[in-house]
Amino acid sequence: MFSRRTPRHNRRFRDVARAFFWPPTQVSGCVAWVDCQETLTQAGTVTSIRNMVSGVDWTEATNPPTYAATGLNGRPCMIGNGSSMRIMSTEAAVVAACSGSDKAVTVFLVTEEPTPDAINVLFAAASSTVNTNSTLSFFTTTAGLGRWSVQRIDDAAGTVSAPRGVDIAAGPQIVSWVIPGTTASIYVGDEEQADPNAAAFDVGATTPTRVALLCRPDLTPDLFADAKIGALLLYSRALSDLERIGVVNGLRARWGL
Repeated sequence: MFSRRTPRHNRRFRDVARAFFWPPTQVSGCVAWVDCQETLTQAGTVTSIRNMVSGVDWTEATNPPTYAATGLNGRPCMIGNGSSMRIMSTEAAVVAACSGSDKAVTVFLVTEEPTPDAINVLFAAASSTVNTNSTLSFFTTTAGLGRWSVQRIDDAAGTVSAPRGVDIAAGPQIVSWVIPGTTASIYVGDEEQADPNAAAFDVGATTPTRVALLCRPDLTPDLFADAKIGALLLYSRALSDLERIGVVNGLRARWGL
């Protein structure tokens, strides 16, 4: 006997597909909204960009990323050079969202990878000293010819989980990571991606002191991104499918994707 979806089930599916949330602060738990179409300071480089949730500026005086007025799908973005450029912050609420054991978090990035076979850390939280055992990173890896990945490294034991990864497509896109605790799901647009590594997300606690775009912010920041970033959204909880797709639809409209 063939099963059939009930009308109620179908309505639920349509409701999810049509969900639209903008601004992203309509969805609870948003602690960071960094957006190159909003308030930033630039004169060829992005020296500061405002967290629209808190009004706090994330800054970089020494190695700021390049500003491109029409660099990401015809809209403003920042571009890292893969060797030094970054934006960093010690904002307490943002750091706290990336701290702790089995911490739930959701991250959205509007981004483009010019060199998808490189290791590019697009957003990360880390200690301000050289301590690779206390990081949460959202990045691309060369494994499997380039994949979107996420990795939490245990502060206590130094245990590194194998990155969960999905293949990188060309062009600007919206990538999101939903982490309810010890596992992670990665989405491109509103589609969940297969996980070639089938790896469990690491369960260790992290104790970062700052966050960064376009690198991992330890004492000597490394794994810089050769990439474009248009926007970052960070939520201090795992969003539901309805919420996630609604935010994605809002970002699609804003970035023409």
